[in-house]
Amino acid sequence: MRPDAFELFLRYHLGLDAELRPRFYNLAGLAREYGVDRPVAEGWLRDARLSADVTGHVDFRLAEAHGEIQLLALTAPRQEVLAFARRCFQGYQAALGTYDPARFRHGTDWDDLWGDKAE
Repeated sequence: MRPDAFELFLRYHLGLDAELRPRFYNLAGLAREYGVDRPVAEGWLRDARLSADVTGHVDFRLAEAHGEIQLLALTAPRQEVLAFARRCFQGYQAALGTYDPARFRHGTDWDDLWGDKAE
């Protein structure tokens, strides 16, 4: 069964399994989870605009969302984790409008990844 875009985002980018528990998913793990070959899973990510050739060009902080939800998954009720995951996904979808192929993680301030460094 082909997962929808939210499920792919939840697994591949937020690192949560079907029970909303932390679990590492790389491309091979994602393919294994759904019983398909790696190129099939890669195509799903591309079709859902969740592949690296898109995410790196979008103004959305995937690493921040991943870190926050990993902590929530260990400390918060399931409903709160799911609600946060949906907000992250909606935020990512909205950020797709900022897609700019000229931007690719260059210009990242590695000393201020979260954007909260005192001026």
